[in-house]
Amino acid sequence: MIRDFNRTDTLDVLAMVDELRAESPLHRGLPFDADHVALIMNSLTVRGWVADGSAGLRGYCFATMVPSLLGPGRLCTDLSVFVRKPFRSGTIASRFVRAMVEWGEAQGALAHQHVVSTGNPGIERLYERYGFVRTGGAFMMASPTRS
Repeated sequence: MIRDFNRTDTLDVLAMVDELRAESPLHRGLPFDADHVALIMNSLTVRGWVADGSAGLRGYCFATMVPSLLGPGRLCTDLSVFVRKPFRSGTIASRFVRAMVEWGEAQGALAHQHVVSTGNPGIERLYERYGFVRTGGAFMMASPTRS
C-alpha cells in the first residue's frame, strides 16, 4: 500500500537511505547527516510517500516543486525514490511515479523532471510508460573540494 509519508516514518526511511547509499558509489562517498535528511523529508515544501507492507516499509519517494528558469511556474522533480531489493519486481515504483505526477499536476507543474542516477533500465522504461522522454543523461560527481 502506498500512503503519505508521516513523521513517524522518519527512522525507517533513514534506514532505507542507508541502503540507497550502500548501493550507490556516488551517494556512498557523499557526506551524510541524518538530521538534515529528516529536516528535508519533513519540510512543508516536500511531499513524500512510503510503500507500507505487513513487515514494514518497502520503499519511499520524495518530490518537490522547483521554479522554472524560463519563466513563471514550477516544475515537479523527485528528490529520491527507493524500493528495497526484494520488492523491486512489483508495482511499487510505478505507484510512486503515478503519485508524483498526480501531485505535481495538482500543484500546477508546468513539467515533470525526474533523474535516474543509477543507470536502472527498468525504471527508465517505467518513466517512458508514463510519457516521460529522455532528454539527456544525469551527470554527477562529488565536489573535488570535498574529497
